[in-house]
Amino acid sequence: MVPALQSAKKNGIKEVFATIWFNDGAECSAVGALYGCQLFAEFCYTGIYCEAELKQRFMDCCGVEADAFLGLSEFDYWPGDMVGDEVGTRGSAKRSKNLLYEDPLLPVFEKDFSGMELESYFSALALRYRQYAMQYPDYATLFGFAGSLAELLRDKAVWRTQAPLAVRTGNREKAGRLAELAMTLKAEAEAFA
Repeated sequence: MVPALQSAKKNGIKEVFATIWFNDGAECSAVGALYGCQLFAEFCYTGIYCEAELKQRFMDCCGVEADAFLGLSEFDYWPGDMVGDEVGTRGSAKRSKNLLYEDPLLPVFEKDFSGMELESYFSALALRYRQYAMQYPDYATLFGFAGSLAELLRDKAVWRTQAPLAVRTGNREKAGRLAELAMTLKAEAEAFA
């Protein structure tokens, strides 16, 4: 958005408008789009982009730190992914969905997730968003949802890593324990719906 706004200013365009699409599998909500709207408003008002000032203005206007909103992208861009000025090599707008909906016994995305410590990653994300939900009660629903999603993804990551191995090696004892985790996952998914 920043290069587009800078170009409009440079070329004397007096009127611009913002749309919110996310037609690539990502969710879009009015609350989740707040930071983008703040960026748009600040640039249109000041004519410049300054990340520090934008984050402060977001805190002043919305009563929540910008990084809490920006961190929501961490559900789909994981450690080792390149984002920002770099072209993403592994991340995608639907990466968390790949993990959430993949059948662990038919691991279509096995290579995409190999070597990743997703259990600890999503545990930390869950903790952070549970804390944000308490710290910012006006956004407790959004951040509580993110915390629940992170917990569900953490448990799914454990199951998808261990279940295929238990089946492939014929480890019935481990498969039995994982069946209990599957019931926990089912309950988490039903509560999530």
